[in-house]
Amino acid sequence: MIMLFILSLVSGDMRVKSPKLLADQFDKEIIINQADYGFIPYGQQISGELFLAQPLNACNLSVSNIGDEFKRTSFILLAKRGQCPFVQKSLNAQLNGFSMIIIVDDREEDSSAPDIVSYNQSIFIKIPAVMISKQEGDKIIDFMVKSPNEPIKTMIKFSDVEKAKTVNYSYWFSVMDSQSYTFIEEFYPFHKEMLGKLNFTPHFALTRYHYFKEGEQMLNDPSCLSGGRYCDIDPDGDGPLSGRDAVMQVLKQICINQQNPLKWWTYAIYYRKNCLTPKFENYAQCEKDALANSTINQTSLSVCVNSSFLGKQNPEVDDNFLLGNELSSHQNLAQKSWPILIVNRQIFKGSLNIQYQYVNTSSGTKKIFDTNHYGPLEMICEGFTDDSKPQRCEEFKQYYIDGENIYEHEAGSSTFYIWIIVVLFMLVIMGFSLFCYRREYRKKLNQQIQQDVNIYLAQYYTLNEQATKK
Repeated sequence: MIMLFILSLVSGDMRVKSPKLLADQFDKEIIINQADYGFIPYGQQISGELFLAQPLNACNLSVSNIGDEFKRTSFILLAKRGQCPFVQKSLNAQLNGFSMIIIVDDREEDSSAPDIVSYNQSIFIKIPAVMISKQEGDKIIDFMVKSPNEPIKTMIKFSDVEKAKTVNYSYWFSVMDSQSYTFIEEFYPFHKEMLGKLNFTPHFALTRYHYFKEGEQMLNDPSCLSGGRYCDIDPDGDGPLSGRDAVMQVLKQICINQQNPLKWWTYAIYYRKNCLTPKFENYAQCEKDALANSTINQTSLSVCVNSSFLGKQNPEVDDNFLLGNELSSHQNLAQKSWPILIVNRQIFKGSLNIQYQYVNTSSGTKKIFDTNHYGPLEMICEGFTDDSKPQRCEEFKQYYIDGENIYEHEAGSSTFYIWIIVVLFMLVIMGFSLFCYRREYRKKLNQQIQQDVNIYLAQYYTLNEQATKK
């Protein structure tokens, strides 16, 4: 079955609220292009006052004339594209306390065309980042330059997600790219917890031999199966694997997901951790271990893989209907970069990764995840109708994973004792300060009393001497 994907663009809009002189220059909302990193608050809006970056490219941001960080959280940074990566501008905005950043395009083009991406997913951006067109952005910049003391109030509304009682989402990635499995590993506990309310489909990057023509098989190409119909890049260069191994792994994972979708998750997580090593040591055995770890029947898997080839079922030359459907889906999606998350027919924008920190607790060091800025969970939760939202979507908290289960992280244990120590320390400091103050106060009071007594005594002796002389 060939799937036709009709995707709706995930976008939002921006509106200048004041001053009226600037707002009247825009006869409609300004379309924004949401970044492929950072946190996108789907279905929500952010209001604030614009602050023009100095320098304008925000590559080396100076905010000395704004004030303290508390005040800056009500500001939205406006910067110009160019001179440094998008993510550097966004990180500078975040580190200086801005609530979000708006980047003005530096060229005449459809502002929704460029992908605002971060190639370093280890940099966690917590604030939203969007782009607006050069024409509309330059109007705002010109006004801010000419009227530097005129505050500009704006409102940014982020895209809504199509609602459904059951959320359908799919993840498109390269099967041999270890980084692409990070989302799978991090989201699995949530998927498992909301299992009855989610429909998930994994999809895999495939390509076709550049010179392939039906009826002309490329038999000796190590990157392909089925005579050049289905290909992938060589995952390890001069190593033992080839693109053909990658395509075969795609086919196996398609079959695993068809036979038992939940086991596909456990297989993929084990496969990533143990098989996708830098040199792919003992790869064939590791594949078998991954199947055994997930209790997948290898015989039934082999039947699925072999029967998917047509004709004489020769993998080198015969077509494969499962790979054919997957390649058609890939071509219909028409995307050039991976990985991609799609929720209710809308492409996710923002960081796919969840933020975490290591915390010392009474039971040892734990990796604590923060769902308050976890974009994929936010978008999937926004995809539910109000009467069908799972409990997980009602509360965004910190948690840790033990095995495959989610446990809420209470700020208790060691954190509680730390607070007790801090409070006790503060009480000791306050008590000592009060003691010193009272001691100093008494000392000064005694000095004042003694001084007054001396004055009175002096006056008394003077009066007494005068009386004696008389």
